[in-house]
Amino acid sequence: MMLSRFGRLTVRCSIAAALLAGCGGSQPPIGAPGANPQTYALAHQLSNSDQPLLYVFGSYGSSNGKILDYPSGTTVSEFVPKPSEFVRTCSDSEGNVYLAGADETSGEYPAISEYTYGATSPSNYVVVTSQEYGDAVGCSVDPTTGNIAMIAEVPEKAVDVFAPQLQGTPQTFDSSMPWLLSAGYDNSGNLFLLGLSGHYQLEFAELPKGGSSFEAMSLDLGSHAPNKPGDGNDIGWTVEWDGQYVTIEGAYSPKHNGKPKTWKQAIYRLNISGSAATVAQTIFLRQPFVFNAAYWITPTLNSILVTKGSVREFDYPGGRRIGKLQLGGQSDLSTIALPPSR
Repeated sequence: MMLSRFGRLTVRCSIAAALLAGCGGSQPPIGAPGANPQTYALAHQLSNSDQPLLYVFGSYGSSNGKILDYPSGTTVSEFVPKPSEFVRTCSDSEGNVYLAGADETSGEYPAISEYTYGATSPSNYVVVTSQEYGDAVGCSVDPTTGNIAMIAEVPEKAVDVFAPQLQGTPQTFDSSMPWLLSAGYDNSGNLFLLGLSGHYQLEFAELPKGGSSFEAMSLDLGSHAPNKPGDGNDIGWTVEWDGQYVTIEGAYSPKHNGKPKTWKQAIYRLNISGSAATVAQTIFLRQPFVFNAAYWITPTLNSILVTKGSVREFDYPGGRRIGKLQLGGQSDLSTIALPPSR
């Protein structure tokens, strides 16, 4: 049985996945032994030479790491990922996948690894002991330089920016936000950071390309964005570039501060003007809202992936569901990546 074309996304904690495409790429979840992946007709046919691979990190496999053929879901190999306490993934234009989390052997310091395209062991692994204990809750790659930003959820609430392939000592940029949720580069190399205030309101900031510090921005997602996301990132707010807009993925409440059972899975496309970010368009995915979902947008395939126990693919920006891959169970958090091949 066949799945549909995949896109790209990010994630946290117990499950993460990375889609490696022959001509395009992104991040992902894990398949359980004996699980029967559901398959659908491919919405976007790929030639054999462009056949993608799906990297899966999570609680479904015996080794917590798998490479699956996409879209069939057939296991290619299994491996033990580093860091073992993984949280999120990102990828660069060379097809390298970066896995961010915490290194439990060193006492829970933020850590990040690099997997070259198709690899099952990291080519680089960095534990950031200059930070205090905590997780790396996300990462993003600057498409203009190849630099990798790692978001560290530690007392300093910092962002470490590494040279390509995690080389050298990272440059650290402090954040004034009490909690960091996600960060993403746009196509010009500007880094946008999303976090929570002490009152659990969403906060937004930008590190301009070549800048030396984050600059606070006003963020207005409108009256339908849940007013208090809560202590932590239960909604699963993330920041991505969709090929045209900086986006924030999360929840939409049809009624002001309505109950979660009425919420919709939403992508807010942003207009960025100076130090203000407002909504240019809200895109709804045709499925019930899922807490802690992870998202990955692949502009070249006009698709977005959402994962939480299964991987669902939607037409983007239309929002129509076009495919699903069962992973054999539920997981609190998931991640997806579809990096380009070499």
